Amino acid sequence: MDTKRFLPLVSAVLLITAVVAGYFILKKLEKPQISPIEEEQKGLGGELYEQSQNPAEQLPDTNPFQVKTNPLDQAKTNPFEGLYKNPFQ
Repeated sequence: MDTKRFLPLVSAVLLITAVVAGYFILKKLEKPQISPIEEEQKGLGGELYEQSQNPAEQLPDTNPFQVKTNPLDQAKTNPFEGLYKNPFQ
């Protein structure tokens, strides 16, 4: 084959191959469009969720740090207060 025809033919094939490969690489790297989440229709699960009650709403308050549980907080600490008068004052 003649080199005058071989060199342009090889260059054209390489150029076409590079363009096609570049197109597919760019298409693969393209980020997909994220559509907003559509509002879902209420189905059987949604109806059951609305009808059920949350049992945790009826739990009593059991936090030991908020409830006064020490019975000695209200006790008198000095039983002689008011009965005994200091003679040195």
